[in-house]
Amino acid sequence: MKLIETESLEANLEKGLGESHRLFKGFYSKLRLRTEGVCGIASLAIAEHL
Repeated sequence: MKLIETESLEANLEKGLGESHRLFKGFYSKLRLRTEGVCGIASLAIAEHL
């Protein structure tokens, strides 16, 4: 049986985190466009804690 080399766990984690960051950034920019004033401040505070 021949073993196939795969990417390291660290590389996979970085790739996954980068993808999550990209998706969240896209979602947050859309959310921010729809919110103003107090709602915008509240959404920013929530985003910082996620």
